[in-house]
Amino acid sequence: MLAAVLEQMPVGVIVAEAPAGTVILDNTTGDSGRGTRSTGETVFDYYHREPFFHADGTAYDMDEWPLVRSLANGEIVEGEALEVGDESGGRRTMEVSSAPIRDRSGDIVAGVSTLVDVTGLCIYFLIALIILEAHRSKRQAED
Repeated sequence: MLAAVLEQMPVGVIVAEAPAGTVILDNTTGDSGRGTRSTGETVFDYYHREPFFHADGTAYDMDEWPLVRSLANGEIVEGEALEVGDESGGRRTMEVSSAPIRDRSGDIVAGVSTLVDVTGLCIYFLIALIILEAHRSKRQAED
């Protein structure tokens, strides 16, 4: 049942084991958009294949990735905006959250990260800002 839920979720989920960062679950299957996989790759492999970018275009360093921060430091990351490359060569804006998974003694045994594509929402906000600025400029010109 859990696999079926993960396959249908409109949110990407990645789970990686500590300390090596081996990915044990990933429903972010790229082009197909559905399914789950356990690749045996690490988050470091992901980093070299699919880098994340800050809003200013600079690439995230490995230790800046939300999932890596959760695995290494136990950090809980909520709703961090970042950009990823897409199949067309453009970029998509993602909202990423992550958290450590701890065993009964409190040791970090894994980390989980969610990724939500918010590109459309960002475009709507940008359009709204452009319209607002146009109205302000028009009012200032009339005064």
